[in-house]
Amino acid sequence: MYLKTLSTLIAAALISACSNSNTVNVIAGEGTITPLKTEGDFEGRYHNLYPGDKEYPTTCTDNCYEPSELLICDDSNSQCQYQAEQIVPTTNTGFIVRWLGHAGFYIQSPNGEQLLFDPVKDQFDSPVDLAFKLAGGSYRKPGFWPTKSELEGLNAVMYSHIHYDHFNKADIEEIGNAPRYLVPLGFADNFPTGGFNISEMAWYASTRINDLTIHSVPAHHFSSRIMVPFIYDDH
Repeated sequence: MYLKTLSTLIAAALISACSNSNTVNVIAGEGTITPLKTEGDFEGRYHNLYPGDKEYPTTCTDNCYEPSELLICDDSNSQCQYQAEQIVPTTNTGFIVRWLGHAGFYIQSPNGEQLLFDPVKDQFDSPVDLAFKLAGGSYRKPGFWPTKSELEGLNAVMYSHIHYDHFNKADIEEIGNAPRYLVPLGFADNFPTGGFNISEMAWYASTRINDLTIHSVPAHHFSSRIMVPFIYDDH
């Protein structure tokens, strides 16, 4: 009886673990680019398709953000408000866009699809968030986090890169596994386990969420998930 009960428990645990595993598919193919190293020290990581020194029209040597009477900022220049009159678009696209803080946005399409882009409720994911607090860092003013009903109605969540202020595992667990997650190649390994539906998209790949088409395009940036990002990736 004991062995039978033990085997039943083991089987139940295995079934639970399998049902809780994430589903990952890769969207690539004709017309897309998969810029991951296939060999060498950084195999599986992004690499720059345009190596070498870059020349930009303007390079800041001191403060890139000169004082302006149109901006009111605190002493750290991290909490700024634009004071001038803002131009209201004359054409209504039908999209609703709400800022969530830093680079996070809630987006609703004209047909009602609801998406999140780089949602991070606090400033950073753990453990960087705790380290930042202990160091007495200055926090950005948060935006408006989605309501419970908005989270329950999400169709998709998009992430641009893996930095601690763009990707928060605790937020993913709160958002849940109902929406589809659209991320760059190699991104799924950083997700918590919880039955999440993850689509890794190559550069210039596209996918549809009902009537909405979402395109994945490259950006020149680094994307590390280590405490001190000496090694740079593009994404």
